[in-house]
Amino acid sequence: MRNLLTVLLLVFPLSVLAMDEKCLLSKYEEYAAAQVNWQKDLTELITLNNTELKEVADLYLNDQLLLIQKSVMAVTMLLDLSPEKLESTKAINQWLKLEESDDNELAKQSAAYNQVLEKYKANKKREPHKNGDKLREIMRTKIISSKDFKVLYSNFSDKVRVINNTVCSAI
Repeated sequence: MRNLLTVLLLVFPLSVLAMDEKCLLSKYEEYAAAQVNWQKDLTELITLNNTELKEVADLYLNDQLLLIQKSVMAVTMLLDLSPEKLESTKAINQWLKLEESDDNELAKQSAAYNQVLEKYKANKKREPHKNGDKLREIMRTKIISSKDFKVLYSNFSDKVRVINNTVCSAI
């Protein structure tokens, strides 16, 4: 009987942690999906009336999608390896604060993460796109003040608010 009780006490906390890990990962994946949709919708809004900016907008979209992919991979790995590095009691956009050393450690653990990290680093080092300044100018002067942008941003914010209200036990 005593052995059974010991086993139950050991197994039960592990199953709760596994459940919490699954909930936290699901929550972060939902956030990532909302980010992907936001980035795609924003890119579509930019290029709708500024077709000459499609190339640079798509380039920046792909940069953002890569960053989102990297973040999901990092959260997935950290939940398994070092859950204390995730600030899962905070708003979801504040969970992940990786130092370069953290990125490098994750890259050692996963060839796939290393590949994404190397592509991310290469993107950061590339020459600025010739229309990058024009895109930023259009964003400041036309897009951000538009009703369509405000609707998109409001919808994204509402989705993130719902995700933040999902309750998982912090690890």
